[in-house]
Amino acid sequence: MSENGKPDCYKCEHRGTLPGSEHSKCTHPLVADLVRDPLFNLAATLASVGRVAPVQVGADKLNIRANYHGIKRGWFNWPMNFDPTWLEQCEGFTPKETV
Repeated sequence: MSENGKPDCYKCEHRGTLPGSEHSKCTHPLVADLVRDPLFNLAATLASVGRVAPVQVGADKLNIRANYHGIKRGWFNWPMNFDPTWLEQCEGFTPKETV
């Protein structure tokens, strides 16, 4: 969590990366099957460029809440392709282990 109480995906052990993008994907065990699904990945990609409605699949599993503007503009297609800037709440946050 950040100082303002907002989850910081960059410090979460479940943050995955996307090739060629600064966006993130969530690899939390409760949504891992969704993230591996090629159809959902295609839908998230199309949503990020405004070709289909925004994707918010499985958000109820971790009580995900995000800024409406980020969702509407296609920048927050959780868990497959999202900009963590728009994330407001996540109950799946697990801090990365420090060595």
